[in-house]
Amino acid sequence: NITLVAGNGLSIGSGVFTITGAGDIFMDAGIGALLQSSTSTTAAGENVRLVATGDVTVAEVIADKISVLSSANIVTAPGASLNLSASALRLDAEQAIGTGTDPLTLSVSELSALADTGGIFLSESDDITVSSVGVTTDKVGADATTTPIADSALSGLQSGSNGSIVLSASGSITLNDGSDTDGSVVAANGSGNILLDAAGALALNADVSSGSGNITLIGTSGVSLASSVTAQTAGTGTIDVSSLAGGLTMATDSSITALDGDVVVETSADVRVAGITTNADVSLTSTAGSILDNQADRINVSASSLRFDANAGFGASSNAFDTQVGTVAGRTIDGAVFLQDSADDLIIGSTQASSEVVAADSSITVNAVAPLSGIVTGGADASIVVTQTTGSI
Repeated sequence: NITLVAGNGLSIGSGVFTITGAGDIFMDAGIGALLQSSTSTTAAGENVRLVATGDVTVAEVIADKISVLSSANIVTAPGASLNLSASALRLDAEQAIGTGTDPLTLSVSELSALADTGGIFLSESDDITVSSVGVTTDKVGADATTTPIADSALSGLQSGSNGSIVLSASGSITLNDGSDTDGSVVAANGSGNILLDAAGALALNADVSSGSGNITLIGTSGVSLASSVTAQTAGTGTIDVSSLAGGLTMATDSSITALDGDVVVETSADVRVAGITTNADVSLTSTAGSILDNQADRINVSASSLRFDANAGFGASSNAFDTQVGTVAGRTIDGAVFLQDSADDLIIGSTQASSEVVAADSSITVNAVAPLSGIVTGGADASIVVTQTTGSI
C-alpha cells in the first residue's frame, strides 16, 4: 500500500505512480487541492482513494475500485483522455463533477455520484450500471501498519442547486435502485436538466426525476421502464424519449409524468405505452412499428392533446389505446386505428408538441414536432374506430 498525505495540497507530476501487485493507493491533499498533471497515471492493483478540500483534478487513475472525494469540484486534467478506469467508481463532490465542456471520461462497470451544489457530467466508453458503490481503502500509518478507511455506499446520480446530470455511454446504460432502496436512481435538483444517452439500450429499473428541468432519454437500441418506475419532472419541464433502432417498452405499472411540459416519444420500433400524463401535449411516433396499449386497465395518455404517427397500427381491435385528451390527431402508414377516450368531450382536430432536448453540455435544443390534422390511415387494413365513453366527439 502507498499513502501520500499533505497538509495543504498534493501535486502528482508526469509519469506513472503505480503498485504493480495487490495494494491500495491513498492520497489526501488536506486543505489544498489534489492535482494530477495531464500526463500522469495512478494505478493500483486494488483500490484508490483521492481526497481534498480543494478541487481534485484527475488525469488517469486505474484500479479495481476508486473513490474520489472533494469539498470543491472533481474535474478532468486538461488534455487527459481516459480519466477513471475501474470495476466500481464512487464520486462525491460538494460542488460539481466534470463540466459541460469537459466531462469526466470513464471506463467503469458500476457508478455512483453526488454533486451537492452543482452538476454531473460523465462520459463512459462502454456499458455502465448506475447503482450503489462503496469503497474501502487501506491507509498506511506512521508505524507502517494499515487502517481501512471506508467510504460508505453511495447510491445513484444526485445533483444539487439546480445542477444538471449528463451521462453518455458508448454502450448500454442500466439504472438500478441502490442499497438505500428509495426507488430513485437519477435525481436532478430544481431546474437541473437530465440527459441519459446510450449508444446501446437504456434501461430504467428505478426512478429518474428532475424538480422542474427537462429530461432526455436516448437508447439507440431501445428504452425500457421496469415495473413501478417513473420518469418525472414538474413545472414546464419536458420529457423527450428517442430510439433510432429500437422502441419504447413501459412495464404495465410504469409511468412517464410531466406537469405543464410536453412529452415527445420518437422511436423506430414499437411504442408500448403504460401511462403518460401531462397537462400539456403528447406526441408519439414509431417510424417502423406500431403504437400500442401495454396496459389494458390504465389510461395510456392523459393530456391536453395527443398526436400519433405510426408506420403500422395505433392500438388494436382487442385492446384499444385508452386516452383522456381534449384533442387528438394522427396517422398510420399501413394499419388501423383503435382509440377509446374517456374525457368529457373529444375533438378530432389538429395537434402538435415540442420538447426541449438536453445536449451533452446541458444546453437545450427545441424539438418541434410537425402538426398533424384529423385521423388518416393507410394500407390494406385502414379501419378507424374511435369511441368516446363519457361525452361527445
